Amino acid sequence: MHGGYSDDLNQSTFKNNKYKERSGLIPITSKIFNNLEVRTDDTLEYKGTPVCDIVIVGFITDYNEGEIVIKLKVWDGTGSINAEFFNKNESESHPGLVGFKFDGNKRLVRLFGHCKVFKKDKQFSGNKIFYTDDKDFQMHRYEVIYSWLFLTGKINNAKSRETLNNSDKKSEKNYSLENSSVKANNQSNNNNFKNSNTTNQQNIVFDHIKELSKNNKKVLITDLVIKLDTKISKDKVLDIIQNLCNNGYLLEEGGMIRII
Repeated sequence: MHGGYSDDLNQSTFKNNKYKERSGLIPITSKIFNNLEVRTDDTLEYKGTPVCDIVIVGFITDYNEGEIVIKLKVWDGTGSINAEFFNKNESESHPGLVGFKFDGNKRLVRLFGHCKVFKKDKQFSGNKIFYTDDKDFQMHRYEVIYSWLFLTGKINNAKSRETLNNSDKKSEKNYSLENSSVKANNQSNNNNFKNSNTTNQQNIVFDHIKELSKNNKKVLITDLVIKLDTKISKDKVLDIIQNLCNNGYLLEEGGMIRII
């Protein structure tokens, strides 16, 4: 897998704690990073799995280049993560930045690094960064899901698989009831949105979300960005989505949004 764990790894090796401590590069989301727990030895873990070397894919929302340290913020639909690259000195930049130049028109990146604890606070120290595309953004989500199913032992575990299947069936039973509720809420929120003090660009984004979410389907954020590419810049669309979520018009779930 690209950036994740390959199928030919023997899951039994993860029973060895020494191996687990060096379990390799792990794909994560911002939400996972922000939920990492600090252990007594000042290392980090998530759901019992030690986490050190990580990779994330998302949009740069802030970039600050200093003489010694380059700071950036990456948003991936689940939240934001701050990363830092430290130059060796004022004249020699970080090797992970070789070939990378920040461009306000290009914001989607794949970011490699390692997480650590400094003064009881979680930090992301960057190792490598490069531009990527919407397909890789979506593929990274699959990598995260697969890798964490593997790391938490849910793959090839009959009991866990049965639990997941039962959960899916329960969701299907509640689907029609949820749709009825969503439909009523959508109509109310549509009316409230039209009556609120919104900008022209916000109206355009909201109208496109309604168009893409016919039959109450969720909208992939990357699809919306592509749809509006000729009308509104990518970073502006992301800003508007965040604003509409904060004001209770949209709900973001795992890189997808829907009207609430």
